[in-house]
Amino acid sequence: MFAFTDAERAYLSSFDGIIKDSQEREVLRGLTFDETAFHVTYGRRRNSGEVMDPEDTERYLELDEKFQAALAQLSVAEAERRNEKPTEH
Repeated sequence: MFAFTDAERAYLSSFDGIIKDSQEREVLRGLTFDETAFHVTYGRRRNSGEVMDPEDTERYLELDEKFQAALAQLSVAEAERRNEKPTEH
């Protein structure tokens, strides 16, 4: 079964990149559990120097784009929320 390392969890949590799915499993924002497992496992393998299959690379890039889009949506929502409730000084 897939699990984030403590270092991965700390890094991703620093910008709300991890959320819980409907089954209370940690997943990357915008991805399913299976997509998260593939994305993180691929990254680990690539970072270890393993030569990656081009089809796997294509899938990874598609999932990464999905993850980045979800993070961008979060940033937009947070900016809109801040603009609706300006901080009083």
